[in-house]
Amino acid sequence: SGSNDDGLYYNNKLHFQGSGSLTVACVDFYKGTSAQSTDAGDKVEGYFSNYWCTAIGGNDGGHGNTIGIVIDSGTIFAGTTQAENCTAIGGGGNDKGYVTINGGSVTAVVTSTGTAIGGGIGYHSTGGEGNVTIKGGNIYAYNHANEWEIPSAAIGSGGSSVRYGGKGTVKILGGHVYAQSALGTAIGGGSSNTEEGGDAEIEIGGNSYVIARSISAVDKKTGNVYPPGNGIGGGTGGYGYAYKITDENDERTIPSYGGSATVTISGNPTIRTGSVGGGKANNMGGKIGNATITVSGGDISAQFVMAGGADPSKPTVFTMSGGTIRNSDVKSEEFYHSSDNGGAVYMEDGTFTMTGGEMINCLAENGGDVYIK
Repeated sequence: SGSNDDGLYYNNKLHFQGSGSLTVACVDFYKGTSAQSTDAGDKVEGYFSNYWCTAIGGNDGGHGNTIGIVIDSGTIFAGTTQAENCTAIGGGGNDKGYVTINGGSVTAVVTSTGTAIGGGIGYHSTGGEGNVTIKGGNIYAYNHANEWEIPSAAIGSGGSSVRYGGKGTVKILGGHVYAQSALGTAIGGGSSNTEEGGDAEIEIGGNSYVIARSISAVDKKTGNVYPPGNGIGGGTGGYGYAYKITDENDERTIPSYGGSATVTISGNPTIRTGSVGGGKANNMGGKIGNATITVSGGDISAQFVMAGGADPSKPTVFTMSGGTIRNSDVKSEEFYHSSDNGGAVYMEDGTFTMTGGEMINCLAENGGDVYIK
């Protein structure tokens, strides 16, 4: 324990080396009903050996910042239950999770408002910030649907019920990565059930191979189907309103928007996903988050989405100078696409510049390759 040069208090530093294996998962320590689920009017029962903390990382309650998890090699599995509602590898409740993976085989599985790898949970508070760097290895990250319908990233930042999703910073510079989230963004910012989605800064390069999927989920109590989020980028905005403007001449509510995103793709990565960029919004009046997208290389199957209307003060820019975007179909059953238009690029109120690269065999209702509204 202590603090780093920036004064950020951290709970621990963990460094994994060698060829051994480590499994960290729920144990039969204490069984009961989640206090959090009682607040939400639900009843989630199970084992609470690690409530709101992490399987590998920080504690809950203000001392959960984990800024020094480094995995160089070995075989690691970290899993938590819905009852525990915590991150598998990263930050404790509401706190930061800084994780670097240089090699090895890493599997993280959660049913949580936190992440599989990255930031801690956020329920009444903003989702914990995640900062994840992957340089090699085989990484599998799964975040299944939780009882509270709070979407969170598989790799990135935690989600929240009544606050904003956390900001996610993710660099993938090598290795094979599979990330899957129910309802939220698979890689990037945390989402919110009621407020705005978290922002994201994403860099993908080297010879990495990335598959990112967001899937839908069914509410067991109501039968409602909750839609998926983006594959990579900003978090999903919730069903509520961010704030209300009231004065003698103006009274209106501002819907919650998706999180903004800065996405840079270079080198020779292979990327298979759905929508990349600004987060979607589940609110009918909400807008796709702003995004700045730069593509200079790679073999990419994705739809890049961005909308300046979410915040006119932020730029909405797509720049492509190399690489290939191909085989992106907005009606794909494998990957979710947040817009029916623009198979490769969907943009509102922005700047599109293409000086190199290719767009091939992309399909949409309007604008097979590019749709600018």
